[in-house]
Amino acid sequence: MATPRFADIFPELRSHISPDAPVGAIECHSDRCGKRNSDGRLTVFFAIKGPKSDGHDYVMEAIGRGADVAVVELPQLGRFPPDTPLIAVANSRRLWAMAQKRLHGSPDDGLAIFVATGTDGKTTCAYALQHLIGKSCGRITSIDRQLGHDFSPMPSAATTPNCSDFYSFLAAASAAGTRSIAMEMSSHALAQERLWGANIDGALFTNLSLDHCDFHGTMESYFSAKAQLFDGSGGHHPNRCALCCDGQWGRKILQLASANCKNVQSYGQSIDCDWRLGDWLPSTGGGMVKIIANGEMAEVELMALGKFNAINLLGAAALLGDHIPWQTLLERMATFITPPGRLEPVQIKKKAAAFVDYAHTPMGLQSAIGALREHFSEKFLVAVFGCGGDRDRSKRSPMAAAAETADFAIVTADNPRSERVEDICKEICSGFKRNNHGVIFDRKKAIREGLAMAAVHGGVLLVAGKGHEKVQIIGDEAVPFDDVAAILEAADGL
Repeated sequence: MATPRFADIFPELRSHISPDAPVGAIECHSDRCGKRNSDGRLTVFFAIKGPKSDGHDYVMEAIGRGADVAVVELPQLGRFPPDTPLIAVANSRRLWAMAQKRLHGSPDDGLAIFVATGTDGKTTCAYALQHLIGKSCGRITSIDRQLGHDFSPMPSAATTPNCSDFYSFLAAASAAGTRSIAMEMSSHALAQERLWGANIDGALFTNLSLDHCDFHGTMESYFSAKAQLFDGSGGHHPNRCALCCDGQWGRKILQLASANCKNVQSYGQSIDCDWRLGDWLPSTGGGMVKIIANGEMAEVELMALGKFNAINLLGAAALLGDHIPWQTLLERMATFITPPGRLEPVQIKKKAAAFVDYAHTPMGLQSAIGALREHFSEKFLVAVFGCGGDRDRSKRSPMAAAAETADFAIVTADNPRSERVEDICKEICSGFKRNNHGVIFDRKKAIREGLAMAAVHGGVLLVAGKGHEKVQIIGDEAVPFDDVAAILEAADGL
């Protein structure tokens, strides 16, 4: 691609810079500005205020390192010397996102992008969307990224990438022949307007429950961040939306989306949903489900465990209802397998069944336990779980309330980060009402004891909280740790 002109990247700006000046790089980290380009290409630094630091504090450093001009926000203009090469704008974050889009050739305009958001179920929905669309679809999730079906997955650094990484990935996917992308959109990304203005074809909302109050402050603020994907305030105008309306938050978004999205579909168990989950008959390997959608009705045997996963899959189908024929959707739904770490069975040759799940919210843990109750109704169920350190503390005692729906719960370390495991476990335990729990600080030991207890009863072990993760974060160090490997090791020792 030819070197873009200043006017190509910043058509809305009028500045001292020539419209024909070539742009070599746009950066938001001062240490990446490097030396000035000898060929005349511009390096543009964006000052963006983040949750932990403010880019305006690094403007002079960026210019000293080689930036030709800095984009700052209007209220900050007076803090810099008059001769500083600046461009003042109302919102540097939004312009940064649009500039990255243009710098990469606006690849989102040539791809059908389908996005899932919500507290729980985002990853499963993104995987389901990719599966239902087929080989021409790539994905971006908290687990991994994949350019397309025929490409090897790559590790993900975040649930939703920053705009530079996002558009770089889209450009690569487009060049590889990919026509669609299924992805997750986190509330952090929406609140930070990381992908403001991205061209999104379809958007899906799963649910909203207690999580991330350390970042958003209140549930209303958390909801407002999610709503930006549907009400137009995030710069997105999806052609089609699918909203789970079994709860109050989904119904609120339904009202907002109706004014911004061309085609709005509701889904869930409620009788008035456009796409409705009817009878659900669980089996040890999945379940038979009845689906009623826009005058059509069918029964599908699923390979996914849990009614909540059936609802996630239904939401993905609802979002794609005008893209994929009904019969094709049904056939593909029947072959969907949930992502790694999402009620993932661990094959052990012992008198117990074992599962790993990413559930790290009260609703997620309750759903995972409830799903295993559906499939193993007569079995003794042991749940091993914890809570992450330096994260939302308000959900710790509610996690205990969810966990005590198991026959026995073991509280242990998750990713303690800078907090003491003992303190986290104490806060969790304040939420127990029943005397059916124990505390083992070491996660590997907790898994071993949980499996031993489940095996004695011929029951089921659920290890929750980390799912697909392969490390445990202790302090600032990422220590190798895999729940599946820990279960297998424990099984060998029985």
